[in-house]
Amino acid sequence: MTNLRPAMFACAAAAVLMFAASARAQSAPTALNADVMALHAHNGKGGIDGKIGKLPQLKKPPFSQFKSWKLLEKSKATLAKDVIAALRLPNGNVVELNFKAVVMPQKVGDPVKYTVTTLVKKADGSSMPVGSVTTKAGEVFFVSAGQHLMGVIMVAIKVSP
Repeated sequence: MTNLRPAMFACAAAAVLMFAASARAQSAPTALNADVMALHAHNGKGGIDGKIGKLPQLKKPPFSQFKSWKLLEKSKATLAKDVIAALRLPNGNVVELNFKAVVMPQKVGDPVKYTVTTLVKKADGSSMPVGSVTTKAGEVFFVSAGQHLMGVIMVAIKVSP
């Protein structure tokens, strides 16, 4: 008589894994909300503009090399999966954001993460190198977006499902 227990166990394990993968795929968002701030970083007087809110990163390297941070613009964008969202910046450049992937946690308790690519197109038609960031919901990441008035534009981006 053949022992069917190992085969039955393998089938049950495969079914559980398929169900888990299906549940993950169904719960993965097809779009993200993005809060975007265009910041002017320079070495003039001013400190950190209170309108920026709490961004402790600005007090640490490499951001702390600038003495002054001013909020230029705040906006919101919806990032549909694999669709470019373009935002014009005060220096004429355009930052393109593209929600590429949902990275499911490998361990229980780890957060879901999201991969977003960034591209800055300069006003003269050239582009800065493409960046790719994998971030947790609510975590701010930064994109350098070119020169502006004796300083630089930094774009602070926070995504959420």
